[in-house]
Amino acid sequence: MSEKYCFNLSDNKIVKILSEIYFFFMLGAFWSKRLIGATKWTLKYKFIMSFWKDTVDFFDEKLVYLLIIFIVLRAIIVKISMKKLITFTTLIVFAELARLKSGDTYILVIFLLIVAANEIDGKRIISFFTILNILLFTITIVGALSGILENQIEVGRNREYLGFNWTTTSVMLFTYFIFYYIVLKKGNITVLSFSIISLINIWLFIKTNTRFAFLISMSVLFVFFVISEFLKYLIDKKGLKVFLIFLPWLLFSFILVISIKYNENSMVMSQINSILSNRLQQCKTAFLNYDILPFGQPINWVMTMDATKDLQANYVDTAYLQFLLCYGYITIIMLLALCSYLLYRVYNKKIYSLVFVFAAILVFGLTERQLFWIEYDSFLLLLFANLDNLCDDLEKKFLYKVKREII
Repeated sequence: MSEKYCFNLSDNKIVKILSEIYFFFMLGAFWSKRLIGATKWTLKYKFIMSFWKDTVDFFDEKLVYLLIIFIVLRAIIVKISMKKLITFTTLIVFAELARLKSGDTYILVIFLLIVAANEIDGKRIISFFTILNILLFTITIVGALSGILENQIEVGRNREYLGFNWTTTSVMLFTYFIFYYIVLKKGNITVLSFSIISLINIWLFIKTNTRFAFLISMSVLFVFFVISEFLKYLIDKKGLKVFLIFLPWLLFSFILVISIKYNENSMVMSQINSILSNRLQQCKTAFLNYDILPFGQPINWVMTMDATKDLQANYVDTAYLQFLLCYGYITIIMLLALCSYLLYRVYNKKIYSLVFVFAAILVFGLTERQLFWIEYDSFLLLLFANLDNLCDDLEKKFLYKVKREII
């Protein structure tokens, strides 16, 4: 076994329950800060604004310390292997350097949450985010459609905000809900669930015209609905494992090179830029204005809608390049390595639904920024979590048998 326990958490139910309550409380505080503030509820009701502001203050001032305390306590309860101790320490130290250089606490919180999730039940983590995100999604959209919240409409593109502060937020919440649902159902999509999810997704596309999210979510859902058994067969192919390990690096290299080489005078590149909603031009402009540094730099992101004559738009939608510029190349290398490790780990455990879903999310990161945002992509918290409950039934029985033999 990779870890030796001072006393077994699974046998000490009180310690296990208290530990997980503490973890999910911090996760809930993090989620509240990031997503409740992305809705019109904070503008509609003063008590919600007050709650959200208090949460923001809590997040900025206390959450880092509470996470560190939790990690230390877990290290006392569970005797962590030297390999994990070195890995965790390296991640936290480098994340702190990125925080200092970028002036943004978020990057440190991401890595602290990843470390804090060590040996936490992975299925509970995914279920936690699934419930919170779909509740916020439903309540906010119902509020907007009933007139309780403002349903702002983007001028020019006729896209509805549906009660959120940005037109794509509702779509991203639902897209990741689809990913969560597929993993929780272990890739088994029924006709009824496929029909309901597809109808909601089509309605969202009509309302928001968010093309990439619609295409990737419908494609993944359709693939699992039609050929899920073939995916189970495909995961046993040895060549696939090597490809998956290198996938994050290939995608990052592709978007980096094509963005740096972008030339608006090239007809081919201009067409690609147009298809990608001006994302290549975004990245090119950002590279002209900012250097690529080891641990990043402070960047005041300005979206196109907020740009003025004196304030040029510099926002980068691509997750890979946004983190590269803001948090540095050492940070993005760590994140790519972690993504490769997650794919390697879930592949070895034969959690085929998570393998293909996370691969799709990595592709999605070429055009959207939520890949490394834990409040959307909580799959990153599974890096060191307990994945037994996400395994297929046959694999779970095998793992249980191995553990019994070891004990």
